[in-house]
Amino acid sequence: MRTTNNTNAGHFLFALATTVPSVFFGLTFVWLQGASPTNVSSVFLLVLFSLVSGYFMWVWHHDQLAHQKNFHQRKNLDDMNKLNGVSR
Repeated sequence: MRTTNNTNAGHFLFALATTVPSVFFGLTFVWLQGASPTNVSSVFLLVLFSLVSGYFMWVWHHDQLAHQKNFHQRKNLDDMNKLNGVSR
């Protein structure tokens, strides 16, 4: 199984994935209730909040992956130093 090393392309897609249910339910709400300014603005706010929360979830996820990578690199380096007899 091949994986790509480029993780920069999907960060906006991760944020946009949270807006799909908001857009779907927002369009359903406007379709059922009518396109009044109050309904359209509430759907706009719903989509905006879901986009912002998706972006911050992506930032948190990215930071957690970087922290996990650093932890494993330090752990593996310590194990290799033990095997080689090198002390810090």
